[in-house]
Amino acid sequence: MDQLLASPEIQAGVIPFIVAALWAFALRPAGWYLSGIALILGFAVCVHLIHFVPGWELTPITSSSRKLIIVALAAPLVGILFDILSFLGRSRVALAALAGGGAIVWVFWSIFKQQEGIKLLQFVAASALYVAWFAGGFATLRERGLRASGAAVALGFGVGLSALFGASAAYGQMGIAIGAAAGGIWLAGLPSQAARIGAVMLLPAAVISGMLAVGGVLLAKVPWMSLLPLLAIPLVAHMPLPRSLPRWLDGGIATLFMLAVAASSVFMVYRIEGGIPL
Repeated sequence: MDQLLASPEIQAGVIPFIVAALWAFALRPAGWYLSGIALILGFAVCVHLIHFVPGWELTPITSSSRKLIIVALAAPLVGILFDILSFLGRSRVALAALAGGGAIVWVFWSIFKQQEGIKLLQFVAASALYVAWFAGGFATLRERGLRASGAAVALGFGVGLSALFGASAAYGQMGIAIGAAAGGIWLAGLPSQAARIGAVMLLPAAVISGMLAVGGVLLAKVPWMSLLPLLAIPLVAHMPLPRSLPRWLDGGIATLFMLAVAASSVFMVYRIEGGIPL
């Protein structure tokens, strides 16, 4: 069993998928917004299997990896606030973007501050805007059910596989865990006509994936230009399709297009960096 749990495929793919799917089904009576908590549960299991070995501690909060995990655990709490404070309205989009942009600066400040002058501003601005785009873009997908969870699937797998080809195993596994957990929620949403996805899932999915993408560039060998196609995922999630389509087919087609966008990003990394380093 220990050998099975040590397999990266099991840690990053199978277990987060199963955990998220089971929790999403279990939390359905509490409302679909709360079922989005299943995403961070699936991700947390993966992080536990990767990082929490004897001798590893979450404190002191000095490394980017520790800060990333803290932001990941805090993001669903902020998402719940966005969901329950109905008076926020459309301002949720701007607030989510600000939260994402601020988080990435805090997480990777130790890397950013190694630059000086205009280069420092370029690094910070580009990274903050990148994550803010996903956080704000995903915030527009509330109430979109399968399309929203499909966007998280595509972004998670796109970031994770790109990181693997870019020689970052830990970031790759965590990104794939986001995609797999979102896939479990996507599957759980198929039978329901009332499935809605709130910020409790969308904010963590966007912010964690965005941070992993930037981290792959800063700390590994992921080419920055390979991240650009992923920016289209929130836009593709809104692609118009005939209203006569069944909900499951509408969500399935949109998800396939978003996965195609993610695949183009992964292919770019593969062409530049080659196969997954062993």
